[in-house]
Amino acid sequence: AYIRFERDLPLPIEKFNEVLGNLLDNALEAASEAEQGTGRVEVQLAILPTGKIIRVSNNGTAIPPEEKDNIFRPGFTTKDSSKHSGLGLYSVKQTVEKYGGLVLVESSEAKGTQVVVLFPYKAFKGSETNASYYHSR
Repeated sequence: AYIRFERDLPLPIEKFNEVLGNLLDNALEAASEAEQGTGRVEVQLAILPTGKIIRVSNNGTAIPPEEKDNIFRPGFTTKDSSKHSGLGLYSVKQTVEKYGGLVLVESSEAKGTQVVVLFPYKAFKGSETNASYYHSR
């Protein structure tokens, strides 16, 4: 199915590209750690009754529960710090929140990691939304 997702986004397309690029970079690296030949990354862009979402998921190594609270902290990385600045997810969160959105992360060894970026319609037109709708997805 074709979705005209770029219309009416609450952030400039360049910022959208940065957010999606950072999420893809993390997902591709995590998926590369999956058993050889089984790494998978999925990207979903959806228009829902209450807003627009970007969902990027992978089946790589899960984020350890004790590190989940730190992943949006500037400079935090679980990767080789000589190659990674630890600013990708920090930048994603800062950008998304600046434009009225929110970022949700779910991670487990059984399912991998899923990052959902939600832009509720209130970020577009001032209409109300219920963020708990997205927590149940």
